[in-house]
Amino acid sequence: SPNKNEEATVASEDNVEKLSTEVQEMREVMMLSMLENPMATERLKAVSYTQELNTVDDRVIDALLTTLNFDQNENVRLVTLEALIQLGHNPKVREGLVQSLLHQESPLMQVALADAMVQLQEKRSVKQFKQLLKKNNYTKSSHYAMKNLQVI
Repeated sequence: SPNKNEEATVASEDNVEKLSTEVQEMREVMMLSMLENPMATERLKAVSYTQELNTVDDRVIDALLTTLNFDQNENVRLVTLEALIQLGHNPKVREGLVQSLLHQESPLMQVALADAMVQLQEKRSVKQFKQLLKKNNYTKSSHYAMKNLQVI
């Protein structure tokens, strides 16, 4: 009868959805654990896995922001910034990026973040950048970054 076929199709769709959710959760757990790896290459891979996640929850965002602010490897921080820019529609990500300006010591990261703020048209970053300029000596990179932020 047609009802049995319909029930089988619905059950099959439920199984596929459940499996898809489980795979998503496994990817997330793997990505989060790889971010803890002492090898920078593994942490870089972990950040790239965020593109394979269908949805990104607060745990992933928190992990990426922590990596952006505290990873010792500048390449890992730059790749993390790129991943976070892709999630720039999320208010928590935007706020985290604005706050991150004060954590970054590296002129390269400061300029990259300033460029990200311009790309995301994030006006709140201007105040943070002015604080950063007061804290640091007025370097060429911070001058460049401030000039870019005036576009916003």
